Amino acid sequence: MKKENLRKEKGITLIALVITIIVLLILAGVTIATLTGDNGILTKANNTKTETEKAGEDEKLKLAIMGSYGLDRKLNLADLKRNLTEQGISYTDSSSFPLIATVNGESIEIKEDGKQEKLFNAAEWDKTATSEDCFVWGSNTEGEEGYDVIVGYTNKLENEIKLKIPSRCVRIQIGSFNGSGESRSFCSEIKTIEIPNTVIDIGNGAFAGGSSQTGFRSLENVSIPNSVSVIGYDTFDNCQKLTNIEIPEEVTRIENGAFYDCKSLTSITISNNVVHIGSWTFGGCESLTNINIKKEENSISDSPWGAPNATITWNYTAE
Repeated sequence: MKKENLRKEKGITLIALVITIIVLLILAGVTIATLTGDNGILTKANNTKTETEKAGEDEKLKLAIMGSYGLDRKLNLADLKRNLTEQGISYTDSSSFPLIATVNGESIEIKEDGKQEKLFNAAEWDKTATSEDCFVWGSNTEGEEGYDVIVGYTNKLENEIKLKIPSRCVRIQIGSFNGSGESRSFCSEIKTIEIPNTVIDIGNGAFAGGSSQTGFRSLENVSIPNSVSVIGYDTFDNCQKLTNIEIPEEVTRIENGAFYDCKSLTSITISNNVVHIGSWTFGGCESLTNINIKKEENSISDSPWGAPNATITWNYTAE
C-alpha cells in the first residue's frame, strides 16, 4: 500500500513540475503556441530527438558494414549478418548478396562491394506525390499505350513550387501522344522536382524553360534516380536557375541540347556508363567551367557540345 501511494505521489510530483515549468514560461512571455506549435520549442525538441535516433541507426549500419570486409575488399556475408544482429538491425535472411536490411523503417539493399541503395516503396512515395490530375497522360486507361507516360501538365500546377512525379510514371515525353509543350507554362513557379525510380526515360523538353518567361524557368533543384538511362532532347533547355545536377550511374545517353542555355549551371559530372553526348548539350551554359567525365579521353563522340568556358576533365579509373 505504501509503495502504491509512493508511486502516485511521484506521478503527481512530476505532473506538478511540468505544469510549473509551463506556467513559468508563460509568465516569461512564452505562449503555448510557442511551446507546442509546428515551430514550437517542444515540437522542435521532439523532432531533434527523432533525427538523432535516425542518425544513430545510420551509424550502426555503417559500423556493421565496416566490420564485415574481407582481405578481398568485399563484404563477408556471415560477418555482416552477425554484425547487423549485434547492432540491433534486422535483415531479410539470404544465402547471397544483396542483403536487405531495415533501417529507420526503410529497406536498404546492401551489395557485396558495400554499396547501399534504398529500395523504392511506391505506396509511401505516392502519399506525398503530386496529384495525377496535375499531369496530362498519354492514356487514362490502364494497360493502354501511354498510360504511364506524362505528355503535359495542367493548370493545377500554376501556384506549385514543388513537383513530385507519381510512381505511375515510366517516361516523361512532352509532345508525345498529342501532348502539349505549351502546358509547361503552368510550371513557371516550380523550383524543385523529385522523380521516382519507376522512371527510365526523361526527354522531349520534359522540364524545359521555354522561349519566354514561362516553363520551368524557376527550376533550381532536380533529383534524378538511378533508374533513368536516357536524358533526352532539350530536357532542361533554358532552365536558367539550375545550378548543379547529378547524372546517375545508369545514364547511357544525353541527347541534343539536354542542358542548352542553363546559364547558372557551374559544373557537371558524367559517369563512365555514358556512351553518347548529343550536339550542343551544353550550348549557352556560360557559367559551366568544369565537365568531369569518368571515361578515357575522347571515348565519347566529339560532336560540338557547346560549353564555351568549360574545361573537360577525362577521369578514367580502371576497375
